Formats: sequence, C-alpha cells, structure tokens
Amino acid sequence: MSSSSLFIKSNPRLSLPTALEKWNDISVALREPSRKRKPQMQPTEKEIPLNSSALLGCTYDPQRQLLWIRFRTGERYLYQMVPADVVDALVLASSQGQYFNSVIRSHFSFKRLS
Repeated sequence: MSSSSLFIKSNPRLSLPTALEKWNDISVALREPSRKRKPQMQPTEKEIPLNSSALLGCTYDPQRQLLWIRFRTGERYLYQMVPADVVDALVLASSQGQYFNSVIRSHFSFKRLS
C-alpha cells in the first residue's frame, strides 16, 4: 500500500481530490530545502559617527546584538553577539580606536562585508 493511500484512508472525511491535493502539498513541502532566514547584513539603524583616526562609524542592532563597524579605509565588518553596554562604551570612549582594538576586535566573532 502506498503512503498516499494510507494518508487518504487515515483521513476519511476528505474527498479523494482534496486528500490527494493535501498529500501533494505535504510531499512538496518535505522535498523543498528548509528556508532559514539569513541574518541581515545591512544595518537598519542610522550610523553613529566615531571620532577616531581608524573608525568612521558604527551601527548597532540591540535586538540581534549586531554591530557594524565602518573603517576610514572603507572596509566594513559585522560583529556578532556584542552586548549593548560594550557599544555604549565604544561610543563614549576617549580613544574609540583603542577601545575597539582592546575590547571588540579580538573578542567577538565577525564577518568582513567589504
């Protein structure tokens, strides 16, 4: 007995065409690859300007704990799992470049965007 026959017999209230349509929908859904959302690589907030010879600005998403850093060279990096207090301290630091190098650069996973 095929699995579609079992499905139809286990759902006696469905008409044959409806049962076959539902079976086809389930079959297609099981064959399709999972569509997981990729993390958004572009910030949705406005960039905060930084007063540093190396850092141009940063953008932070507190809900996802993502920090985008833009360097004066034009390179952009995305740092993950950065707590809000670390970002606050970066923005308020007397030497933002030094704070970035000592607290963020080697302590959080990152991805180079450009």
